[in-house]
Amino acid sequence: MNIKHHLINNILLINLANVGDVVLSTPIARALGSFYKHAKIDLLVTPQTAAVAKLFPNVNDVIVYDKLGKDKDLLNFLKLIIKLRKKKYQLALSTNLSERSVLIAFLSGSLYRIGFKARGSQWFLTHTVDSQIRVGQHNTEYLLTLLDPLGIKNSDSAPFLNVSTICSIPKDRSKKFEIVLCPCGRSKGKSWSIEGFTEIIKQFSSLGQCYLIGGTAEQSILKEINKKANDQATVLAGTYSLTEIAQLISRADLMISVDTGPAHIAEAVNTPAIVLFGPTDSNLWGPRKKHSVIISCKLDCGPCHDDAFCQNQYRCMKGITVEEVIAHAKRILEI
Repeated sequence: MNIKHHLINNILLINLANVGDVVLSTPIARALGSFYKHAKIDLLVTPQTAAVAKLFPNVNDVIVYDKLGKDKDLLNFLKLIIKLRKKKYQLALSTNLSERSVLIAFLSGSLYRIGFKARGSQWFLTHTVDSQIRVGQHNTEYLLTLLDPLGIKNSDSAPFLNVSTICSIPKDRSKKFEIVLCPCGRSKGKSWSIEGFTEIIKQFSSLGQCYLIGGTAEQSILKEINKKANDQATVLAGTYSLTEIAQLISRADLMISVDTGPAHIAEAVNTPAIVLFGPTDSNLWGPRKKHSVIISCKLDCGPCHDDAFCQNQYRCMKGITVEEVIAHAKRILEI
């Protein structure tokens, strides 16, 4: 089916994944907005990522699909589909490999439906692209291949968020700089040591204000780190909204994080970051701006992506030394 671009006035971009995945899809929204200058672009996301979705470039409306909550109910799901169909989309893009995302694209009634070829998706989509990731290909570049059927090429693959320069999180103006620390990944295998983050706070807290960020589930770990660091950091565990955390990261001079959502936010708001990688692939998920640093042990067993269970006791993360992290931080902060 040939795509008639002049028919496209309303676009639906579907991303039902986690915060980092959603941030890395911002180049698609930017490219679509540049190509279809008069089209309205809506973004369908989960409640967990709605706040960051509102920071997307070129997005008209953010529609929330509570796939684990109220929209599990068939009636509410049908109400969502009716809402989407009333929007009269001509183009829908599914950025996920999940059947659910592809099904929603199909049920939206969109004239053109684009997604990755996987799990029978070709039966619900009008155009598919190869779901295989090339060696060395970054996730943003992989997602941009969804635009191939539209003939949109050479798009900027750098993630970007429209974040306000105003931040409600208090700042200690007696300090020379701010460091945001994100110690916990979505699984144990991605997380670095409590001792490592403790030493970083001890090293820099006399000159800089350190923030420990995470969700409410990580509160006990963040408090333990801070206690061992003599309570020199500010613990933000579910205290502020994701929008406010993005504003804090944008204001900060440095982000030190494991491979998780806030690390991608740092990349999208142009904050220098030191990102610690273990079981996941830094070529696929890591920051690419010159002022950021990837630290990884590069073991023979990795990247394995098996961050839930490891026969090698997570040597890839345990092998990252605090001395290396501190040395890179001092260079970035110029101290």
